[in-house]
Amino acid sequence: MVKNAVIVTDEVEVTNGAANVAQDTAILLAQRGIKVYFFAGAGDIRANKQLNDFPDIKVISLGFTVMNKNPNALRAAFEGFYNFRAAAALRKLLGTLDRSETVVHVHTWSQILFHLAYLRQ
Repeated sequence: MVKNAVIVTDEVEVTNGAANVAQDTAILLAQRGIKVYFFAGAGDIRANKQLNDFPDIKVISLGFTVMNKNPNALRAAFEGFYNFRAAAALRKLLGTLDRSETVVHVHTWSQILFHLAYLRQ
């Protein structure tokens, strides 16, 4: 039985259609009694008031800058290739959750979390 959901997305803020779907998914799951971890690469956790209204949604933002908005081109390229800190943070979160009770739902990850595809448990 699913008790936890990790929603992986680039930004906390609703900036596009995919971000809106990620937020709506989190809210619908929380309304059904599932503990939701909204794992975002960028944004201030206070920026999304709707998610913060739900006690069963834990918003986690790594505080990175979206690649195309990063003034440091070298850092943007390096973090875009493989973001070690993001991978470690997601690995740490997943390590606290029971695999048999957790689903990971990936929305957008092209701006910050792109190469988490190489994450190994």
